[in-house]
Amino acid sequence: MQLQFLINHLANALKAVDATMPVEGNFQPGIGPHTEDHARDMALNHLRKQGDVNAEYNQQAGSVQYPGRREMCDLVIPNEWAIELKLLRPFGDNDREAEHWSNKILHPYYGNKSAVGDVLKLRDSGFNTKKAVVLFAYEHTEPRIELEFTLRTFEMICTQLYQVNLSSRITEVRESLVHPTFSVLKVIGWELS
Repeated sequence: MQLQFLINHLANALKAVDATMPVEGNFQPGIGPHTEDHARDMALNHLRKQGDVNAEYNQQAGSVQYPGRREMCDLVIPNEWAIELKLLRPFGDNDREAEHWSNKILHPYYGNKSAVGDVLKLRDSGFNTKKAVVLFAYEHTEPRIELEFTLRTFEMICTQLYQVNLSSRITEVRESLVHPTFSVLKVIGWELS
């Protein structure tokens, strides 16, 4: 399975789940406020029900422990992919700019919970599959904070500072989500080579 195929499926699944107006805690309906794990699980459950794609997302796909470590990898598709997922939400459910939102992507140190840290963890892992990092990014219909600068900075830190070979960025966009703040979904991914 190619990363483009996987990202397209995840974007379609998240959009379909969003249409059911799921609620996370006391937040407004929609997929945008959900945690990374909840969004992943709802997307996988949706994909498992799809007749044409269910083989790739069998019951074995999900969070799996890193070989020889205590940490968990967010999404492992057996014999195919080891994928770390990250949420990129510049604004909160209350439509205010989220404090430290870019740290979840850019914090440039090994062992932390940022996307950069996840890339380093994947690079050094014992997974014998393809590896990727995938972001679930949410924006307003007319973005109030442009994500491109953050994405390019992430790519620069990984490729120039840590010498990680990343594929070209793959992006799938889904619009008209139900949440007024998280109305545009971008599923963005890079394969590590």
